[in-house]
Amino acid sequence: MRTDGVRDPKRVPIGIPSTAIIIIITAITAITTITAITAITTITAITAITAITARYLFHRTEPRMLHLERIAHRSQ
Repeated sequence: MRTDGVRDPKRVPIGIPSTAIIIIITAITAITTITAITAITTITAITAITAITARYLFHRTEPRMLHLERIAHRSQ
């Protein structure tokens, strides 16, 4: 209240309302979380597929390699 009896005009808040800020932060957090989960899942899947493929290929070539080693030892 001013001293001359004239009331102050109500202050109009300038800026983004707090509800909108909360919604924006929540949305950013959700997007970041989903992106992180997707990345972790993708990396895990690629690692698993690579490991399974490597194990499969190794088991397929192992007997052949042993056979070649035996032949090499015999020829010496």
